[in-house]
Amino acid sequence: MSILLDSFAFMEIFKGSALGKKFLGIMHGKRLFTAITCLFEVYYRTIDLYGFEKADEYFKYIEQNCKVVNLDNETVREAGELKAKEKLHALDALMLACARLNSLAVLSGDAHLKGKKNVIYLE
Repeated sequence: MSILLDSFAFMEIFKGSALGKKFLGIMHGKRLFTAITCLFEVYYRTIDLYGFEKADEYFKYIEQNCKVVNLDNETVREAGELKAKEKLHALDALMLACARLNSLAVLSGDAHLKGKKNVIYLE
């Protein structure tokens, strides 16, 4: 199984929370992906929380453990439709579009994604 981790999952993992440990358990043995938008979001959030040095460490962790899915025109169009139809935040719509167009399940604990198609939601 291949899964795409969203920024919520990464932040819980980096916090070392109980939910982060659940995410790690599900990730074990899977092919891991993330969207370039999630990499961006995790990077700026970890700078705010932990500073540049730790943010760079987490950035490298993601690069080493996940294939990063980039955006293209098809993904942007799909995300635009998702945002309009499902009233998602822009970054969530871009991430979901990346996952759907690459046949990936999304691993998340973000309440905005609860009940969405192909989302493995943990709380």
